[in-house]
Amino acid sequence: VTPHDAEARAAEALASLGVDLPALGEAAASLARAFLAQLALARASLRVEVVEKATCPKFHCDNVRMRLVATLHGPGTEYV
Repeated sequence: VTPHDAEARAAEALASLGVDLPALGEAAASLARAFLAQLALARASLRVEVVEKATCPKFHCDNVRMRLVATLHGPGTEYV
C-alpha cells in the first residue's frame, strides 16, 4: 500500500474476505498511513485476515524488520 491507495487496498482485502464494513477499511487504511509516515516509507505490505487461532509462530519465523499488528476483537486484543 501507499498513503494514496491505502483505503482502496484495505477495502479490497476486506472484500476478498467477504467483509462489508467500510469503517473497518478506513481504520485499516489509517493504521497503514500512520505506519508509513512514522517510518518515512513510500510503501508497505498490507495483510488483512480473520484468525481463529494463534498466529504468532508465523511472526517468529519470517525476516521482517518492522511490523504493525492490530487485533480489533477477541482475546488477543490489548492496547499498549
